[in-house]
Order: sequence, then structure tokens, then C-alpha cells
Amino acid sequence: MATFKLNDIARAVYDASKDASSSERAKINENVVKFLAKHRLMKESKRLLEKIRKIEDEEEGNLTATVTTSRELAEKSHTDIIHFLKHYYDVDKVEIKSEIDKGVIGGAKIQVGEDVLDLTISNKIHQLQAKLLRN
Repeated sequence: MATFKLNDIARAVYDASKDASSSERAKINENVVKFLAKHRLMKESKRLLEKIRKIEDEEEGNLTATVTTSRELAEKSHTDIIHFLKHYYDVDKVEIKSEIDKGVIGGAKIQVGEDVLDLTISNKIHQLQAKLLRN
């Protein structure tokens, strides 16, 4: 029995759909659902959609970042983060999803896919504490 990787399925669906008409996309979607059902992968449909969206964003030069702070970002901070991410990831468009976490003492945590840039004060304290304990 063949095993299927979700990334490979997502890439195949994206490649088949990207230049397809709306009626062709409907047929592709129908076939994907049949495929997932046949191979008992329906529980993976949400993850598959996320992977397809990620591929689409990469192909179109878009990036989505989650920024977690203790309060709403100031406009300048928001603009600075977008500017940084555009240059760091070499993309044209950055979308920021803001999350408020009252447990964050200060600073911000920026997550893009699997990449996490933790600039929170508690993380800085933890790093300093670890460094002091090593020396």
C-alpha cells in the first residue's frame, strides 16, 4: 500500500488548480475529496488546506506572520515588523495576525510558519539566566 505525504498532495492540488477555470477547480476539489475519503485521510483535510494556502502564498510572494504582544501594536511597530519581514523573507506582501497575550511582560513574539523570533522580555531574562548559570 502506498503512503502519501500531505505536502506532496498539497503541491499536486495546487499545481492542478492554479491555472484552472472555476468549473475545472470544482472537479479537482471533488476528486481530492474522493481521494481523501478512499485513503482514509479526511481527518487531514484541514491541514491539507493549510499546506495548499502556504504553497500559494509562497508562489505569490505573500507571507503571514503571527505577532504576540501584551497589548495592541503601535502603528510604527506594526510598520517596522512588516518592513523587517519583507526584507528578511524577500516577499512582496506581509499580513500580520495580532494576538494579545496578557502573560507577555513586554516585547513581542513573531511566528512565521515554523520560524519563531522571541523578543519578549521573559525570553531575554531566561536567556540571561541560562548564560549566568553556565558561567
